[in-house]
Amino acid sequence: MATSKLISKLERFEENCICLLFVSMAGLTFYEVLMRFAFNTGLMWVSELTLHVAAWFVLFGAAYGVKKGSRIKHVDTTFVR
Repeated sequence: MATSKLISKLERFEENCICLLFVSMAGLTFYEVLMRFAFNTGLMWVSELTLHVAAWFVLFGAAYGVKKGSRIKHVDTTFVR
């Protein structure tokens, strides 16, 4: 009983981390684009931080996908003439 509660809390924590990473990545990207194109300025570390957040988002997302059993499907794009 206690183990299932712990696992449930860890799963919820993982889902919350994924959501937080996605929202922060979108917010940082919006800030970066706004500062560069609207105000013709920007911070150099925002681009670097966005890359790091995206990398963590991919890692957490891949782990979550494996846990839920989702798979990336291959789509055949070759054309037969």
